[in-house]
Amino acid sequence: MVSRMNFAAKAALVGLVLNVVLSHLLPMIGNTGLGVVDDMVKMFDHHRKTLVSSSLVVALAVYLSVVVARKM
Repeated sequence: MVSRMNFAAKAALVGLVLNVVLSHLLPMIGNTGLGVVDDMVKMFDHHRKTLVSSSLVVALAVYLSVVVARKM
């Protein structure tokens, strides 16, 4: 199945998988005292709580980014 997918769809699938994995791993870091890192950890913790919708948003954003970039 994956071998028949176009590049944009493959990139979207990778983005979706990374969102799921990072949403479970990054919140384990906890508070680091670094503003940007703490913000990212909080964001991925929220993504973990809204896993389906956030994964779809990430996949759509990645797919559209690849399609638009190829048109440029």
